[in-house]
Amino acid sequence: MTNAWRHGIFAGCTVLSACGAGGEPELVRPPHEDDAGVDGSGGQRPDAGIQDADVDVSDAVVSTDAPVSPVRVGIVPVPASTEDAGPSPVDRTAALLDVLGAGARATTLVYRWDELTDDLGNPRAEVFGALESWATLHRDAGRSLLLSIALVDRTRDARPSALRGSSWDGVLVEAAARRLVDEAFTHFGSELVFLSFGNEVDRYLGRASASQGEAFVRLAQHLLDHARASSARPSALRVGVTLSVEALVAASDANAALISASDVVVASYLPREDGVRPPAPSAPATDLVALLSSLAVDGGPTPPIVLQQVGYPSASEVGSSPEAQRSFFDSLFQTVAGHREQFPFVSVYALHDLAGQACSMEVEAYALASDPNAEAFFCSVGLRTASGAPKSAWNAVLGALATFHDP
Repeated sequence: MTNAWRHGIFAGCTVLSACGAGGEPELVRPPHEDDAGVDGSGGQRPDAGIQDADVDVSDAVVSTDAPVSPVRVGIVPVPASTEDAGPSPVDRTAALLDVLGAGARATTLVYRWDELTDDLGNPRAEVFGALESWATLHRDAGRSLLLSIALVDRTRDARPSALRGSSWDGVLVEAAARRLVDEAFTHFGSELVFLSFGNEVDRYLGRASASQGEAFVRLAQHLLDHARASSARPSALRVGVTLSVEALVAASDANAALISASDVVVASYLPREDGVRPPAPSAPATDLVALLSSLAVDGGPTPPIVLQQVGYPSASEVGSSPEAQRSFFDSLFQTVAGHREQFPFVSVYALHDLAGQACSMEVEAYALASDPNAEAFFCSVGLRTASGAPKSAWNAVLGALATFHDP
């Protein structure tokens, strides 16, 4: 699997665990949690007995005397690495232990379609076996999972090579995609609360021909229906398609069709303006409110919005700084706190900066390899540097994890 660093899975163990003597994953819990669901004083926690995966996010209207709406906050555990080599198993373990110990209650997994299958579209047993270990750890710990099956990965067609010559809604492509969903359901359980198809699909649709775009939308709608109708579907699962926040705010017929076919809005938020320069750190205060307004129907309540990944660079080359990055996350979580019922899941991207090949692949996914500042933007979004030094934003996100831990 070429992008194991993105997903935190290696050699049958996940980075949410250490490997026991027999090679089986061992769950490591944060020091402030125990198996009984009690707080440090011996009292019952507000969310004790409620599995994260069982939270119903379909109701976006909360009366003034209702309990505070839960927000599951997590950090994508991209491990430390260097320019010369990818992360080691020890690096991956350290990343997940850091995230778990910090109190993360949610994890985002993004897999390209061609990472999950062989060239012919057959599911890879070793990949799904590792995913099952990850799922079990989350289920046992009461954590929540979002799985994004990237039919397209930003601007790139992510289908297995044998299927790329066919129409998106062709018989062979549809059959292979359904088989992938069915395979996923055999390895995940109640911890899987969100399943998304595609990763910022608006970027692919913006470059595709009209016929390709229409065919892709039909395939996505077909898969959403298939997932909902499956008898193996986890009971709490909500399905959707991942779009960028800016595309959702701008709106389009294709986006509207995908949203109307979904149970939940899934969004990725790495704001950019003027190519690869970030907006002001206060952007979430206006961007997320604009997002809520754009999704409101006839002035009514907005659907729940899942933030699949949220990031902001710290590099001076693109006009940012570590202090600006911290301010961005302060603004983000202040805004979320004011709209808890509409943001049930927020995943911060990422624990460490990207480096080496991983950095180059991220830039290529956005089709920005020709921009000399693209690597500085996309590869400085970590809360720590690639070598592990914490940035100012690390403390801001730690504060958010504590704030949103209960409920």
